[in-house]
Amino acid sequence: METHIEHKIWTDEELMSLPEVEGKCELVNGELVQEWCGLLHAVLAARLGAAMGDFARDHDLGYALGSGLGCRMSRGNLRSPDVSFVTKDRALRMGKDIVAFLQGAPDLTVEIVSPSDSLHALKKKAAEYFENGCSLCWIVEPSLKAVLVMRPDGSETLLTSKDAIDGEDLLPGFGFQVGDLFEGLHY
Repeated sequence: METHIEHKIWTDEELMSLPEVEGKCELVNGELVQEWCGLLHAVLAARLGAAMGDFARDHDLGYALGSGLGCRMSRGNLRSPDVSFVTKDRALRMGKDIVAFLQGAPDLTVEIVSPSDSLHALKKKAAEYFENGCSLCWIVEPSLKAVLVMRPDGSETLLTSKDAIDGEDLLPGFGFQVGDLFEGLHY
């Protein structure tokens, strides 16, 4: 479910000073869009984010982040992937700017298809991430119990329960069984 809040030009300072809101907020074409997710969406994001975070920390690779990360896109949108990963080197290069919104897209983004989303819309969002420096995007499709892996070169791979999500060059050695992502969830 989406709620749209006032169409205007927002500064980073105004956005960061907004009161804490439940759900995910994005700035899309000047309009603040707030989204809520259901339990399934939240469980999938938490499972994948925890696995990525544990692996990244254990291998000193970077940081797995939740949907609270604001990512400033080159055309002015402020996106917030459901789960993302930023390499340690990139975070270190940010220096004192680490307290600000991320300029550009995370190195890896994860979007989860929810009832208010469409796969088509999330593919368009992935294209925006790629335009802004993202190297890998995973779109989790709960209705298919599958994960679509997208890359900047346009290649796509659909992973099903027997397959593992691979961290490729960003999280070398990371593997997460798609079947484990949906394990025990009844919907």
